Amino acid sequence: MRLFVGIKIEEKVVKELSKIQEELKKRSKGVRWVKKENLHLTLKFLGEIEGNKIGEVEEEIKKGIIGEKRFELSFERIGYFPNERRPKIVWIGIEEGRDNFIKIAERLNKRLNKFRKEERKIIPHLTLGRLKYGGEVVVNDQNFKTSSFWVTKVYLIKSKLLETGPLYTVIKEFSLS
Repeated sequence: MRLFVGIKIEEKVVKELSKIQEELKKRSKGVRWVKKENLHLTLKFLGEIEGNKIGEVEEEIKKGIIGEKRFELSFERIGYFPNERRPKIVWIGIEEGRDNFIKIAERLNKRLNKFRKEERKIIPHLTLGRLKYGGEVVVNDQNFKTSSFWVTKVYLIKSKLLETGPLYTVIKEFSLS
């Protein structure tokens, strides 16, 4: 199974993010925008995990979030990977809740590294779209901002890749204190 640990986005914020995507669509071409039902935050991508290892993954997630409290999170500012001159991914950054997100992501990364090692620096973001070859996005105002919402749970999510895009299914949820 293709798995990741993530955070679901509250519906009112999903609507705000969809409006930001609509605004960006007016000034872009060749971008595959993430469907609103698929907008999420990834804390740790695990990739392909054998079914008999899921119990072990769940235990490591539980241990990784022990003592972590719920927190408020909001999004602000558009960014690009790898950079603005040659963007392949357009994203919006985490503003409020940034430190909490990084702390949990780092803890989960340490606990889950035996399943998939990740050396990259954590850049708290939500992917809005992926640029096809020759695609472009023109952002005049990078200071888009959303309302905040409470993060009270993290989720182990299965990702099935289909021709129409990924299909996400929650395997298990884990409550923050």
